[in-house]
Amino acid sequence: MREARLELKRRFDESVVKLLETANPDFFEDPTVEELSFITQIYSVAHFRQNLDRKKLLQGGYFADPFIIAKAWVKDATVVTEEDQPPHGARIPNICEHFAIACVKLEGFLVIEDWRF
Repeated sequence: MREARLELKRRFDESVVKLLETANPDFFEDPTVEELSFITQIYSVAHFRQNLDRKKLLQGGYFADPFIIAKAWVKDATVVTEEDQPPHGARIPNICEHFAIACVKLEGFLVIEDWRF
């Protein structure tokens, strides 16, 4: 998906983004109709409209959050994020909890996947 790729390009070297694309080609696909429909469900909840960062949108920033959440919902996957979950918040973990989408921090993901170093 374009939004995720553009956010990643702001943080990482192009070679890192290419490596991610090669290893996960379906992650960067255009959103499906089902995913786009789910995004409208997210923002039909008035409280979650706070997640739309007005400044980011007005300045032409990229906004991958709803696309990532929708892809996880469609694929019955887990969202991995380092965002906190404030009470009554409108962050990724709050939205995932509302829609019963699995969501963990990186450390939790590593435990689930039984990664050892």
